[in-house]
Order: sequence, then structure tokens, then C-alpha cells
Amino acid sequence: MSRRNSVQSLPMIEIDTSKLGEFPFVVYPEEGLPFSCFCMRYINKSDHDVAISYDNGVTKHDIVLANQTVQLNFGDNIMEALMGSVGMLCGGTKLTVMLHEKGPAKGSFYIVGYYFMPGR
Repeated sequence: MSRRNSVQSLPMIEIDTSKLGEFPFVVYPEEGLPFSCFCMRYINKSDHDVAISYDNGVTKHDIVLANQTVQLNFGDNIMEALMGSVGMLCGGTKLTVMLHEKGPAKGSFYIVGYYFMPGR
């Protein structure tokens, strides 16, 4: 029987933006991102822009505008991904989110990551 790779999804994370302050909120505080992800989806259902950091909040790397969805694909070829040669957001990455601008926010921010589970 041949082995195959299957796409798995991290459980969706919901963040109440009214609880985000000026300081970064660490999404996976202990271990960082649990798997290397080839795709990340950010859904901002709040009234504020949300910044994303991949280095534990030191630098703002991406921004998701209020009421927008952003999908980051770290590889452009699914066959390369299946062969293990696609770019991925590394497991262990300290993913953090913060409000891009000061002030009280209302709404939610969602994060979903997709990764390959080899041999399933």
C-alpha cells in the first residue's frame, strides 16, 4: 500500500479583540506553532486592523485590515508541497497578534493553519 500525505487543519483559534491591548498576544504561548504550516488564514471580524508577528511580537510582519480575510500560501505548487520542498511557516514559530492602532476594539479575530500529515 502506498503512503500519502494528507492536509490537516489546526483547530481554529478565536481571539476577542476587545481583550487585545498594546502588547502582543501570543497565540501558542508554550511551544509555538504546533506544526509547520504551508498555509495560514487570518479572518478579522473586528472594527480594528490587526497586526501579526512571527517573532514573538518583536516585529510586525503582516496586517489584516478590519473586516477582511487574508490567506498566506507559503508555496505555490501543491506537488512541491507533497514532495516536501515547499516553504512553510516553521513549527515552533511564536505567532503573536496585536492591534495595529490604539483604542478599544470590538469583534473577533480568527486564525487557521494548514499542514501536511505525512503517511496518513
